[in-house]
Amino acid sequence: GLVAAALMAVNPFAIWYAQEARSYMLLAAFTGAAFLAFARALRAPSGRNLAAWTTFSVLAVMTHFFAGFAIAPQAVLLLWRHRTRATAVAAAIVAAGQVAMAPFAIADTSAAHGTGWIANIPITHRISMTVVEWGASNLYRRTTLIDGLAAGIVLIAVTLLLLWLGSADGPPRRGALVAAAVAACVFVGPLILAAVGQDYFLSRNEIPALVPVVTVLAAA
Repeated sequence: GLVAAALMAVNPFAIWYAQEARSYMLLAAFTGAAFLAFARALRAPSGRNLAAWTTFSVLAVMTHFFAGFAIAPQAVLLLWRHRTRATAVAAAIVAAGQVAMAPFAIADTSAAHGTGWIANIPITHRISMTVVEWGASNLYRRTTLIDGLAAGIVLIAVTLLLLWLGSADGPPRRGALVAAAVAACVFVGPLILAAVGQDYFLSRNEIPALVPVVTVLAAA
């Protein structure tokens, strides 16, 4: 937890968007707080932990509709681990908040809102630049597409190697698997939407995965 917090505190991408009067770092704060509350509720589904997860999750989905890609897998994992009435109520409240925000999400992704420019950028380039921007800030534009993709592959390989070399059944590895599952949903969900013609994959829209990703790196 301390290593993950340190990585977030010095991350140049996070620092950049923390200086903008836009929703992105509020999104990072709410999804990060929801992820922390989720981790606590997964271990101990007390009323306090579930209430914290519900509150921050609703605030997150009210801030940016991409938060749903991180919150939904958390709800599924909580319900899978703890099949209780309290967990079901918490998940239902979050789902209601997501549904209530659906009209705003639809409006934000309409042609009139001007998001078509995103799909005009090749998606492989956007994936590559996400790796570069998250690691070296969005001011670093000199890298090539291949460099960004290669860096991502190397980072994943090294992370997997470190986790494999670690304790086979220790808390860091189990925590990393849960965090990786949440982060994967944040990346895979938008890519699936892109495949069906709703392409909004962009480094700053992927911010809900930032805290889970640094958690995986910290565990490794």
